[in-house]
Amino acid sequence: MLKYAKAWATRRAAKDSLTRHDVSASHTETGEHLVGKVSDGEGVESRELSIKESKAIAREAKDGGFDPEKHGISKETQLAEVRVSYLDHALKAGLTVATITAITQLVPELYKAIDYLIKHGEIDLNQLKKSGGKVISTSGEAFLRGSIAYGDQAALPYSRKAF
Repeated sequence: MLKYAKAWATRRAAKDSLTRHDVSASHTETGEHLVGKVSDGEGVESRELSIKESKAIAREAKDGGFDPEKHGISKETQLAEVRVSYLDHALKAGLTVATITAITQLVPELYKAIDYLIKHGEIDLNQLKKSGGKVISTSGEAFLRGSIAYGDQAALPYSRKAF
């Protein structure tokens, strides 16, 4: 099916090349970018369909009776992969925000500790413990906020469809 689509795009590009250069360029670009499988680059990809199978799916979808499992498509596997991907991205977002928060909290506290050391010739351990506790608690809170913010951002396109 892919080779036929590419051949058609090439024929159309050749036909339009003399009179409609912009359309010809579009057909050429389309032919160059046609693929048999769609992939997200992270291991999830579609499978190739034959013309016969794609027409059968189109007919079923048009009539409202499309059954994905009849065509070897399992929703559960796809949903599980989406959930794992979502959690992975949410964890990365949370860790990023927690790291940035820890650094922005830690640098001023280190500056205060060094300043105290220079002025008094010793380190105030109680202040250091208090600062460390503050950095840990704000970083934990930031992790939660970052993870939740990712979830809100990821859900935003779906919430717009509801309106």
